[in-house]
Amino acid sequence: MDTSRLKYRWHPDFASAPTLVLAFGGWNDAGEAATGSVLWLRDELDAEPFVEIAGDAYYDFQQVRPIVTVEDGLVREVTWPRVTLSATSSGTGSPIVLGHGFEPQYLWPDFCADLVQVATDCGAGGIVFLGSLLADVPHTRPSPLVATASSDAVRIRTGIEGANYIGPTGIVGAAAKAFADAGFETVSIWASASHYVSAEANPNAMLSLLEKVREVCGVDVDTGALNATVQSWRAKVDEAMEDHPDVAAYVRMLERRVDSGGDGPAPLRAEDLPSGDELAAEFQRFLRDHGEEG
Repeated sequence: MDTSRLKYRWHPDFASAPTLVLAFGGWNDAGEAATGSVLWLRDELDAEPFVEIAGDAYYDFQQVRPIVTVEDGLVREVTWPRVTLSATSSGTGSPIVLGHGFEPQYLWPDFCADLVQVATDCGAGGIVFLGSLLADVPHTRPSPLVATASSDAVRIRTGIEGANYIGPTGIVGAAAKAFADAGFETVSIWASASHYVSAEANPNAMLSLLEKVREVCGVDVDTGALNATVQSWRAKVDEAMEDHPDVAAYVRMLERRVDSGGDGPAPLRAEDLPSGDELAAEFQRFLRDHGEEG
């Protein structure tokens, strides 16, 4: 493996084996809930970047473009896509390493090997992946979670329902298998984000992920402020639905399905409403057109 792609700034000295929490933008990150959760934790824990995985070999810069900083008409800086891993040098709670970046386009096996190398260097005790997906769930209820893991015992410890799936995967699926093959315990926690409000960041899905991370990883953080953000976000979506009775009816159907545990007939039949995709497309257009007004 070409370890020159790993750019260490400093080497954390953990009192015990840290948990590595990873999230990647793109396919695995509906409503930016997964990467948003890692960034929120980074800020709350005052975590400092200690290593970067250079993106030269992994990214198509026409798909994931560099960021340029221009001041007074002069180009001051170009920031290239990369994966950044951060750690706390001190503090309470279990030690944690937080990694985020965009899903790579190229050389996934090499990329996964770089991640495994960082975990090995840190002496990580376990790996937690965060993901989020679009689903027909109401924004008015906590986002449901599903999990996949390297073993049934690991998944059961999270207390999350296991998922069944055969189909395309993102980097989370590939990296989870690479870590498991290297002997690490892994769990991937996925939050469902309401598909009819996918045009903006979803704090509801973030909150579900963060509360579970706090439980699984023993991280000492207060999510009270984020909970207040969720309540405000729900109120704004409710307000936007006042001009869209079809969307409101569709959401009520989803609510009744959730509240009944998914069993029994819903009071509104799906065939009596426009399709969820049609409603979502209409509502997304409305939210984009009225984004400045919330």
